[in-house]
Amino acid sequence: MRRVFIIHDQHRLNFQPARKHGELKILIHGHVAPENMGQAVDLMRSQLIAHKIVATDWLLPVGAPTLIMAAAAVQYERAGVINVLSWDGQLRDYVPMEIRL
Repeated sequence: MRRVFIIHDQHRLNFQPARKHGELKILIHGHVAPENMGQAVDLMRSQLIAHKIVATDWLLPVGAPTLIMAAAAVQYERAGVINVLSWDGQLRDYVPMEIRL
């Protein structure tokens, strides 16, 4: 089954529309202070590696830009692709985007 990795959940958004793309997995919860960002990146990276992120998984890029960039780098490093679910306000739904560098 595909998975959707919610990068940084700050309890402000409804992620239910993303369920149609896979099982939701939250990587980082709540506020991360700037001085703790390095630890949060390390934690997120270790979670993505433990979950064995693959090319069929999706990243939901919400939260701290540093965490979003690091998650994309991990998926690219592990799977050779970055899969992103991007919110479309007009459709009120997530649009899948595959990025190959």
